[in-house]
Amino acid sequence: MVYKKHSILKSYSKINIFLNILKKKTKLHLIHSFVLQINLIDRIKIQENSQKKDKIIFKGPNVKKISKNNSIIKILKLLRLKKILNNKYFKITIYKNIPIGAGLGGSSSNATTLLKYLIKKFNLKISRQKTLKLLSLIGKDCSLFIDTKPKIIFNYGEKFKQVKFSPRLKLLIIYPNKISLSKSVYKKNKTFSAASKIEKILSKKKLKYNLLKNDLLEASSSLTPEIPGILKLFSKINKCKYYNITGSGSACFGIFGDKKSLLNARKTFKRKYRNYWTASVKTIN
Repeated sequence: MVYKKHSILKSYSKINIFLNILKKKTKLHLIHSFVLQINLIDRIKIQENSQKKDKIIFKGPNVKKISKNNSIIKILKLLRLKKILNNKYFKITIYKNIPIGAGLGGSSSNATTLLKYLIKKFNLKISRQKTLKLLSLIGKDCSLFIDTKPKIIFNYGEKFKQVKFSPRLKLLIIYPNKISLSKSVYKKNKTFSAASKIEKILSKKKLKYNLLKNDLLEASSSLTPEIPGILKLFSKINKCKYYNITGSGSACFGIFGDKKSLLNARKTFKRKYRNYWTASVKTIN
């Protein structure tokens, strides 16, 4: 078996600053959310395989819980089914830093990052519109990773518009090592609201934290009972500007104005929740 020269790709994660569930339509929910990408990344090592088969390897904590029919497999199968990528096979190793089932978008980001690479590497003749359509077949939030610009996502999560937002937020992420299944959270959700008025919530310079919310918080907390304790501790930290879950959880985040207060908060969490996964990150908008 011969592998060609490899490339290393960066696959970013995301934070839902707010998330409105508008209503349920058919089996899916209409949503409205402001999303920023953060500098917490998976690394994807990819190289061509001389044999006519793919070899996909995940490395990192909890990778045994990743489905065999994961987003990487799905995007490769889809490209071959559509006869977009023929007679090319790969060894792909994904070094997972983004927690699984956390609401941080790791799986969707992995698929989108791979597709963008393959389009460029092999000069695939796919328009941006067709690229987004392909991604929506893998995961509704895949399209938000098409670039790293701030976005308002809507419809079922597959549509978006870019917005201007210049502050680079400093965040503390706490993950209680519990996988949250989006399907289960949405099924349990009973909280619905109107779409937030973006012009009231954000400007180029700041967020109005008192107007932010995540409609999935109650449903997510009922399935992951560790969430309320995490948020309660965030509420006791004076310099935490805002805190909530991201996406459908189970990861929680707090926004801080300076690095020192963020690092002090991380120490506080480490003392109380020694076994929880934590990360100090910033947005890359």
